[in-house]
Amino acid sequence: MKKPILLILCIIAYFGAHAQTNDTLKKFQLADTLNSGIKEPQFPGGRDSLNLFIMKNCRYPAISREQNKQGEEVIQILIEKNGHPSSVIILQSVSPEIDKEIVRVMSRSPLWIAASVNGNPIQKAFLIPITFTIKGDTASIIPH
Repeated sequence: MKKPILLILCIIAYFGAHAQTNDTLKKFQLADTLNSGIKEPQFPGGRDSLNLFIMKNCRYPAISREQNKQGEEVIQILIEKNGHPSSVIILQSVSPEIDKEIVRVMSRSPLWIAASVNGNPIQKAFLIPITFTIKGDTASIIPH
């Protein structure tokens, strides 16, 4: 009598777990479907050109160098439908002086290729981590 009940419970558990797995797969498939038509905003020339633009135009602030301020700065830049970079938000700060310098440089960014969904331009944020390091007399700015 106990074996048939145990067998029935195992079957119910199997189908319950199988149903949950199918529900999870359906959620991931839906997310993939929703994201499949999205193209991220792109700096003219791609990521390497963006990194080069930041390295060429960004200056390590003297006060931050003197105070040995270093670490990873993370910014979010909002790219409008027309490709215009409209705002820079500091998500992770190394120093107020570095924040100001990053905002200065990114506000002078050329027009981007706007993000799009199924070919239609949309406003979208873009994250950029930038590492500021000091080794001896050398200060480095390295976007990722």
